[in-house]
Amino acid sequence: LSPAPGEAYYIPVGHVGWGQVEQLPLKQVINQLRSPLEDATLAKLAQNGKYDMTVLAENGVTVNNLSFDTMVAAYLLGEKSLGLKALAFNKLGIEMTPITALIGSGAKQISMSLVEVNRAADYACLTSLPSSLRTGIFCRLGSLEESRPVAVLV
Repeated sequence: LSPAPGEAYYIPVGHVGWGQVEQLPLKQVINQLRSPLEDATLAKLAQNGKYDMTVLAENGVTVNNLSFDTMVAAYLLGEKSLGLKALAFNKLGIEMTPITALIGSGAKQISMSLVEVNRAADYACLTSLPSSLRTGIFCRLGSLEESRPVAVLV
């Protein structure tokens, strides 16, 4: 979750295993996030918002005012790569860590729930810091009115 440029938060839920930090119940987190996500006066900016909206809908949250999706914009502009990491590199020159650095790949791949919370938080916040990153991509793919409040979905 990235409510402002340069600001990102990770709310750990569902991590299991030895040494995990105390986590809030998913239901409590959903209830706290519901209001800003459903607020139609707050514009939302996402990368692959359809996925985010589907997961949130499965948890009873209706995201209102998804005003821009960098993946959709990239597709409409004929970009070859639509993923956040490719767009960050191609549009902003920022190289992002691949998810496989966290969870592995192939037969040794693990679930994100088994990743240590601190490592997951670092990865997620760097992925979501795109209030700067997605806003930067957004500015290169579309247009952004600086005075509009924007929330970024991860």
